[in-house]
Amino acid sequence: MKPSSLFAFVLLTVALAAQEPAVPEKQPCKTPAYNNERPTLSGLDLTPQEKKDIAALAKRGRKIDAIRIMRRCGDMSLKEQKVIVDALFSNY
Repeated sequence: MKPSSLFAFVLLTVALAAQEPAVPEKQPCKTPAYNNERPTLSGLDLTPQEKKDIAALAKRGRKIDAIRIMRRCGDMSLKEQKVIVDALFSNY
């Protein structure tokens, strides 16, 4: 590979890496009011917009997208998140 081609490749690689979206850091979302028996969004420390988006996606049947928003919660398992989204979906 020519030095100029190698330089162009490195620049392209760096540019593509800079365009990738940053992965949000996981954080605890369960508040003391969280209740495992009744799956709802009310006991979670999510923004009102995130709760609204999760409920809207669940209502439309886009469960995976709703769970994708909830994945920033580091103290919840995927199963717990799925139970909440399924409960929201079954309410509609």
